[in-house]
Amino acid sequence: MIGSDIIWATPKSNIIHLTKKSINKNRVKIEEDKRSLSIMTDWWEGIGIGINEVVWTNATAASSS
Repeated sequence: MIGSDIIWATPKSNIIHLTKKSINKNRVKIEEDKRSLSIMTDWWEGIGIGINEVVWTNATAASSS
C-alpha cells in the first residue's frame, strides 16, 4: 500500500496468518564474495482476512458514473 493514504484495521482474531508447516528458518545458507553478502532460505508466509465485514477502512466506494 506504498503511496496510498488508505488505512485499514481489523481485530487481531480476524487475521489469518499462514506459514509452511516445516519452516526452514534455522537452515540458512550465507554466501560471501568480497563485500557482497547473499542470504538464502525457504520462507513461505501469507496473511489474510477471515471475515471481510469486520474490516474497517477509510476508503470510499468508487462511483460508477
